[in-house]
Amino acid sequence: KVYGIQSIQTILILSELKYDEDGKFSYTEVRSAQIPTAYSERNKWIKVFETLCYLFIEMTDQENSYKLIEDQEHGIAMVSHEETIR
Repeated sequence: KVYGIQSIQTILILSELKYDEDGKFSYTEVRSAQIPTAYSERNKWIKVFETLCYLFIEMTDQENSYKLIEDQEHGIAMVSHEETIR
């Protein structure tokens, strides 16, 4: 998965691009939030922070997956025979 953040005027958009098992790319708008520009709109910050938290959690999951793959590659973590590619 590849994530992108766009800001168009006062809108923040988090998008996800992934490669499907069918060999096709899939683009999805995961979350969007309006960036508050006035003190009276301060309650809209919650949705902005939720969007950033979602991105942080997904990036942490990817880091953990990469670490597991590296551990398997170096023989630290065992891979069952059924899961190997031949």
